[in-house]
Amino acid sequence: MREISRAKTFKDVRDPVFDWMRCVSITLIVLSHFLMFGGWGDSMFWLGRYLGDVFSIVFLCISALLYGLKWQGIRNQPFPIKSFMTKRFVKIAASLYPYLFLLLFFYVCFSVPFSIRKFVLNFAFLCWFDKIPTNGHLWFVTMIWICYGSLCVSSRIQEKGITRPLLLGMFLIGSIFMQLLLDKYNLPGYMFLLLFVYTLVFLYAFLKEVMYAQLDKRSSQSYSLCFIIFLLFLMFNTFTLYQMSMMEYDARHTTLWYLLTTCGLLWIVFLLILFHTFKQNRAVSFLSKISFELYLVHHILCCGTFSVIETFDSPMANFLLLSIASIILAYLLHLISGKIQTFIIK
Repeated sequence: MREISRAKTFKDVRDPVFDWMRCVSITLIVLSHFLMFGGWGDSMFWLGRYLGDVFSIVFLCISALLYGLKWQGIRNQPFPIKSFMTKRFVKIAASLYPYLFLLLFFYVCFSVPFSIRKFVLNFAFLCWFDKIPTNGHLWFVTMIWICYGSLCVSSRIQEKGITRPLLLGMFLIGSIFMQLLLDKYNLPGYMFLLLFVYTLVFLYAFLKEVMYAQLDKRSSQSYSLCFIIFLLFLMFNTFTLYQMSMMEYDARHTTLWYLLTTCGLLWIVFLLILFHTFKQNRAVSFLSKISFELYLVHHILCCGTFSVIETFDSPMANFLLLSIASIILAYLLHLISGKIQTFIIK
């Protein structure tokens, strides 16, 4: 196997559309937690839940799109497991570990109750299974790590003679079975549904270029395609919003998660079409660059001891304060992460 030589051709896919998608996703995730923790009154919890769940899926699947296009660029050759997972570990840990150490430091300083066991498990990327108080959003770390591992499996379908539909069918059956099994034990079984969606986006990322080729033709066929996508987008999201506004939220509600993942996929397609002709923007690129760190730090400012969302009487002023404080902290964490990655690479 010539995996080492293949790894050298494993270059970043530079496309402004992904910066715009990350920027929109992380902005709406921050807004979602602001709404969920009462930043605009308790009546907006359902909208915050919708935005948080759907755009966490979008945020997650952006990486599936990128790696799917990179995989296509190396002619569907398998990712080298050791080097691929090592690089992904360093990238996540370089941001997560400083955040957890600083969090532990402030918990001690401000006498916030915590469990060493929870911190140890979070350092081990098992955040979803034992959440640190006011840091439940770190489930994303567990999920993205599982998804990265799945890429090492999915990228080997060509050498194993497995077709895309067959692999997806296997993932779907497995995800349904594991979801039902884990739900019985009060564990997040829907993680396997998210894994299926991630795999789906990875395997069919090449359709982005097919869709863009159609859009560039500006033909009646491309306009019809956009109309059908927009109609489906409107129908599914309107129905899901209505359902979430009328029901009591349950994170393990199976039907709801199928609706949310469908909405997430439709949002991905919608944003790809919307940002098709958008150019590079410095502010958008900056937010995209610090988006993971922004995801890590913003939640602690929405609830608990360090919350800032009730500082002023105006919800708009509180959201502005949350946004500015989160961006500053995320930028500082991004600088620390960069220094750590540079040191390790040397």
